Amino acid sequence: DVLMMRHGKLFTEEYWAPFHKDFCHRQYSQTKSFVSVAIGLLEEDGKLQLDDRIVDHFPEKIDSAVPEYLLRLTIRQMLTMETCSKVPTWFKHTDPDRTHLYLNENTAPIPSGMRFQYDSPGSQVLSSLVEKLSGQTLFDFLNQRIFRHLDAFQTATILKTPNGDSFGDSALVCTPRDMAAFARFVMNYGTWNGQRLMNEAYLRTATSKVVDSHDSGFDDLESCGYGYQFWRCPGNGFFFNGMGGQITFCFPDQDLICVINSDNQGFGAAKALFFAAIEDLVLDHLQNEPLP
Repeated sequence: DVLMMRHGKLFTEEYWAPFHKDFCHRQYSQTKSFVSVAIGLLEEDGKLQLDDRIVDHFPEKIDSAVPEYLLRLTIRQMLTMETCSKVPTWFKHTDPDRTHLYLNENTAPIPSGMRFQYDSPGSQVLSSLVEKLSGQTLFDFLNQRIFRHLDAFQTATILKTPNGDSFGDSALVCTPRDMAAFARFVMNYGTWNGQRLMNEAYLRTATSKVVDSHDSGFDDLESCGYGYQFWRCPGNGFFFNGMGGQITFCFPDQDLICVINSDNQGFGAAKALFFAAIEDLVLDHLQNEPLP
């Protein structure tokens, strides 16, 4: 599926059978960006501060003495994936509570805050934090604060982990149009149809380059920097980034959004090829006046 929006209006929307505009796709790690927005809302509500230590929010899940590097780990470092964590693969572990697993079976080669290192389990812990502090599921919290105002996500859901927590790092299920609406909200830095739903400062920081993501040693689509669970990309853009080619590119300077859902697991070059096609076929040819 490919959907493009400019100035708030769809100008390209293509689906290939058996998919259609109402089909809900699993968005995989695009879900992480939604968790970030939920964390920003809780900060705005005064229920957390980004420099809080994560262990202070989950004392009931800690079984024994916490190692020093984990004691210092903050919510902000988890948002920027500067955790340097090493956690057992959850789907091969007997612990059904992924937050408990993170806080008790975590090792790290270097202290947190030293460098970017992709940490999907850390995003799941942030999702659990949202649910603990809001008293709602991740979906219900976002629906109450954001989704219902967008007239979107009416058929969406977030799958559950074995212990009943929302699968916040990988399991939002929604339509491409839902993704486009949420991307529009984020790219407007918290407003929708003139109504402010969230503070601007958090979203500007979340979608900016906060840390260097150039840890692979060579340039690629994911080496342009990382914010708060959002990736940067060329063209002064940012994107939601999901496994297998679930990706939403946002280009504020051009007021352009491109949503893609695809099945490219195992094909690592797919996202870079998507971006190259958008750059060559769309970005380089945008005009602000109608064509003849």
